[in-house]
Amino acid sequence: MTGVRAVNLYSAHWRECFGETDAARTQADVMCLRSVLPLPDFRHILDVPCGHGRHRRALSEHGYEVVGVDNDPAVSPQILGDLRELDVLPSDFDAVINMWASFGYFDPHENERVLASLARRLRPGGRLVLDLFNRAFFEGRDGERELRPGIVERSRTEAGRRHCEIRYGDGHVDTFEWQLYVPDELVALGVAHGLSPILTAASPDRAAMQIVLAREP
Repeated sequence: MTGVRAVNLYSAHWRECFGETDAARTQADVMCLRSVLPLPDFRHILDVPCGHGRHRRALSEHGYEVVGVDNDPAVSPQILGDLRELDVLPSDFDAVINMWASFGYFDPHENERVLASLARRLRPGGRLVLDLFNRAFFEGRDGERELRPGIVERSRTEAGRRHCEIRYGDGHVDTFEWQLYVPDELVALGVAHGLSPILTAASPDRAAMQIVLAREP
């Protein structure tokens, strides 16, 4: 897979402070994934972007066959590649998972193109699982909070896009952006690209929402 401009990269500062995800969170994620992707029908999974592969490793322990793709060479993915260049991959996966707010990096047109490409990676009847931010939670919640002693996050939402800065107290600043959606918008985008809604788990009181869509037979 060829390289294209990366976005929302995690710095060495971020990895040192936040790189180790709580094992209980991974366990909860995997429990949910197993419920919507039961074996043996959904064994062959594409995890993109996969990060350090925590979901891939945990799912593999339960008998799944998971291929991990990420654009960051620092995490040593099985396949080094970008969300915008997935059409070089096969179109026979039982499921595609996009976890931990890894959707919405680009402008609305490019985000839709990414969603369409994720849909094309699925076999007929295959499922796409999106775990992403819910715009309904972030609207009206601009502000600042201390993530760790001396590490401050400042975020704002403008025109449906969340802008986030993490200041580490030593002059280093990480910046991240996401185009935010509400469930109905994601479902409509999925339907436009041959996906039917299976499950939506969303609340304006929770930052994350989960949407499961199935490729039409």
